[in-house]
Amino acid sequence: MRRKVYHPDFRSEQEEANHLGAKRLMTCGPHSFNAGTPAVHAFYTQVLNEEERQRLCQNMAGALKGAQLFIQKRMVEQLKTVHADYGNKVQTYLNKYNTEPKKNTVHVYSRPGAIPASSKM
Repeated sequence: MRRKVYHPDFRSEQEEANHLGAKRLMTCGPHSFNAGTPAVHAFYTQVLNEEERQRLCQNMAGALKGAQLFIQKRMVEQLKTVHADYGNKVQTYLNKYNTEPKKNTVHVYSRPGAIPASSKM
C-alpha cells in the first residue's frame, strides 16, 4: 500500500488563481491566445504594466551585465524577437552597465564556523 505524499506548498489551479490574482492566471492560460501569438509576447504586452516591464528589463540586464559581449548581443537579439521594446530597453541598460568602471572586487567564501586563514598564522 502506497502512502499519499503531502506537499505543503502544492496549490490547485483555483488556489493558485486566488493567490496570484485571477487576471494573471487567466491571461497566461494556454487557451487565451491566438495560435500565432507567442505566450511570452502576450505576457510582456498584456499582463505586465509599464513599471513591471521596466523592472523586468533592469533585472534581465543586471543578470547579463557580467556576461561576455557576444553573449549579451545574442540574448538581446532573442529578446527583440519577443518584443522590440523589450530588447531595446535591455540593451539600453546593458550599455549603461558596460560603460561603468569595473570594480576590483574579490569574493571570499567561507563555511560557517571556519577559522579565518589570518588567525592560523
